[in-house]
Amino acid sequence: MALLIAIGDKMPSTVTAFIFGFVCLVSLLLQIPFRPYKSNWMNLINIIMEIQNLLLALLCIVVEVGDLTYDSNRQFGLAMIGVVIVC
Repeated sequence: MALLIAIGDKMPSTVTAFIFGFVCLVSLLLQIPFRPYKSNWMNLINIIMEIQNLLLALLCIVVEVGDLTYDSNRQFGLAMIGVVIVC
């Protein structure tokens, strides 16, 4: 994630959002079968947090591709807040 922050200024925001989504998807797909922690609860919490990151990445992609601003379309902002609260 630090790499995305470092190169975020040099790339368009849509590319950064797609890379963020891809990294979240790969991380989720690796954590489900390998279960990096001994405790089942830690694995469950980790998978839920990765799903939350993936949903946020998908919402960011929708906002960036649709060229929407948070002021003109508050529904996407509320959806992002809802994803954070629910997950």
